[in-house]
Amino acid sequence: MGKKFNEVTPQTAPPNDDDLVLWGDETTGLAYGMTFTQLKAKLDGMGAGDVTAPTVVSATVPNGAANTVVVVFSESVTVTTAGWSFRRNTSNWAVSSVAGSGTTWTFTMATSAANGETIDRSYDAGTGNTLDGAGNELGAFTNASVTNSIGSGYEAESDAYFLANTTLTTPEKNAVNAFVVSLKSIGWTKFKAVYLPVWGTSTRNRWNLVDPEDNDASYRLVFNGTVTHGSGFIKSDGTTGYANTFLNGSTALSSNNCGMTLAVRNVYTGGNSAGMGSSTASLANIFGIFPAIGTSSFCYAYDSGGGSEFTSEAFGTSPGNKFITFSRRSSTLLAHSINGGSEVTNTSTVGGTMPNQNIFLLGLNNNGTVDRIAPAGSSGDWEFQFFAIHEALDSSANSNLLTAWNTLKTALSI
Repeated sequence: MGKKFNEVTPQTAPPNDDDLVLWGDETTGLAYGMTFTQLKAKLDGMGAGDVTAPTVVSATVPNGAANTVVVVFSESVTVTTAGWSFRRNTSNWAVSSVAGSGTTWTFTMATSAANGETIDRSYDAGTGNTLDGAGNELGAFTNASVTNSIGSGYEAESDAYFLANTTLTTPEKNAVNAFVVSLKSIGWTKFKAVYLPVWGTSTRNRWNLVDPEDNDASYRLVFNGTVTHGSGFIKSDGTTGYANTFLNGSTALSSNNCGMTLAVRNVYTGGNSAGMGSSTASLANIFGIFPAIGTSSFCYAYDSGGGSEFTSEAFGTSPGNKFITFSRRSSTLLAHSINGGSEVTNTSTVGGTMPNQNIFLLGLNNNGTVDRIAPAGSSGDWEFQFFAIHEALDSSANSNLLTAWNTLKTALSI
């Protein structure tokens, strides 16, 4: 009498591809096994016909065709919409039609997907009709991933900023993206840090447009003391408020190829206060912009104590908006302009040393201590809207930067 295998429970559903299929000989008691995938391949090779079901190789929403899903199969198939369903961000995404041939089929959807949305797909083999030439049906799956390749339409640098500054509206994004395009035309790599502190909160104002990561190495701002984040500006309390950029000019910039730019409104005469900068002990080797000392703005790189390492430009006695850009282009050339006016230059042999200190905004880092904080007083508070730390810019780049800033201001109504 032949030997019997252990009793097993019959299964009505087909096995999975990696399930083990067993068979044997009652007489010898020998058993054999292989996976279901191996068995199908074996049967195919023995001339038993195609018993392998098709599978999905890829599914993609292509850039430029946001109302379609392109599905590529492992072999030629015929496809209908039966059994198929799709989702956008877990909500149903209705299918209108499907067309194609061979291994590639395109589902046309009732609406268009958007950049950044999560797309997935499901197939119900009980109601579906996606078959290969031998009649093998596509296996069922639920919420399998679809690659969303839709671009945002913005510059990659803008997208990085928007990922950090998540609450910007579409008009704000459009304005910032246009500004990024302008900076790239000037030379994106020239800019080490660019700040747009116009969004109304410290969280939104802290990001460096050039590298919007939340760490010191990316030069994101840390605000100290009392800083007011108004609608379209920031300002100090005149006593304690400032921001640390964590950008040290001695390591991030070249001594004779460096500069900075700021936009400030409601500047009034007097002061001897800094808009941004750093210095070594006793206010020597200053690298910074002082928007108003008396009735002039002063820019330093690198004052060594009453030397000639500065430029100054008179602006009169009336408060107003000031866009001040300053560059040290060589050891014998400093250049400084206000609101796009004619450059004031210093062509003396300018010496000194770039201070080995982080650059502060709304004041000056004097050897590790905030000094010359931007004023707040009865004549009005200095309200800052833009800061940039960069390589030296020529007069053409200065002009283009001012144009880009004015365009951004108009778009944001600030």
